[in-house]
Amino acid sequence: MKTQQEQTDCRWFITIHFVKDNFAVSISIAPPKITSISPLSGNVGSLVSIIGSGFNTTPSLNTVYFGSVKATVTSASYTNLIAAVPVSSNYQKISVTNMAFNLTGYSNLPFNITFPVAANLTLMQVLHI
Repeated sequence: MKTQQEQTDCRWFITIHFVKDNFAVSISIAPPKITSISPLSGNVGSLVSIIGSGFNTTPSLNTVYFGSVKATVTSASYTNLIAAVPVSSNYQKISVTNMAFNLTGYSNLPFNITFPVAANLTLMQVLHI
């Protein structure tokens, strides 16, 4: 039996097994891989760039979560997604699921939600007195 393995465009592996006149082909698809997030913190609604590989090039075929809260993906390429920080998200890792293959990848670092600072507020204004 002779085996030949080829990786094409870092998206999947193709393994071909030759047994005399018969052959078999198996394809293994790697899950999305998140290599970095920029920025690592931001307010609700701010845009975050998720950099890596294995993303779907159609925005709606990528599901992004900040912890357990689903985000809106605004643009997509094979190596970069842009997503808006969702309401109710918290200090959690980001996950990306490529819905074409139902495979998921996770960030190594959590995303830190920040909140806008209200400048020059007095205690009276905060208490609505």
